[in-house]
Amino acid sequence: MELDALDAERGGPMRIVVHGIEVDLPAAADLDWQKVAVALHSPAHFLGVVWPLDVLPRVEHWKIPLLQQAWIRHNGLPGYEQARRLIYMLDRWGEGIEYDLQHHLKVSLKVLWQERRWRELLGYIDMLPTNSHKNRLISLDEEYMAMVLKEKDKEKDPAAGHPSMAEWSQEASVLAAVVDAIKQNTATQVAIANRGKGPKPSIDNYPRPYSVAKRVEWKMRKAEHESLVSLLLPGRDHSTG
Repeated sequence: MELDALDAERGGPMRIVVHGIEVDLPAAADLDWQKVAVALHSPAHFLGVVWPLDVLPRVEHWKIPLLQQAWIRHNGLPGYEQARRLIYMLDRWGEGIEYDLQHHLKVSLKVLWQERRWRELLGYIDMLPTNSHKNRLISLDEEYMAMVLKEKDKEKDPAAGHPSMAEWSQEASVLAAVVDAIKQNTATQVAIANRGKGPKPSIDNYPRPYSVAKRVEWKMRKAEHESLVSLLLPGRDHSTG
């Protein structure tokens, strides 16, 4: 645990000096939870929520991200993605989580949420035992599990079964074209014999090398999926499923 960051979590208004003027930034606990989530999104959003220009003096552009991070630490808040994960879990399985926190840890979800001690709250939730009501609700959530399984299918490497470019010679390219032509001709003959009745025969082309561009695109989609799953299921080994 980063003790300096922990020591910075003091809560309440945050007093700073801008151009010789003392300014009190509002406490996260005094803001609507949706506004807090917006303020975490980016320095620009933070500026709009916590630093209204019609009330507070203007501040140099380069200082805004630093002020945002200081305000986040001061109020014991997590980063935007972690806050989004927390909100998602509470919205979907909040009743079970509330019971778990009280039953297992003797802490109040309501108090931690209203005081905007979201980093601490998220840590408690992630430390809940495997037999928690939260995990039971997740296992019974058909919509969520369907989403996870659907995304898991996309994890399969599309290059599997394709020859490498180093193995792909001109002779292999000609052979692949001949094999595909034979398959196409066979499928056409079957369709003629069936007079258009029944399902159309499917044709699997001879495997070609998988392009670098397609592999990079797949890796990007896979990384996005793993990012989503890591937000919802921290600590899981996503590479092995």
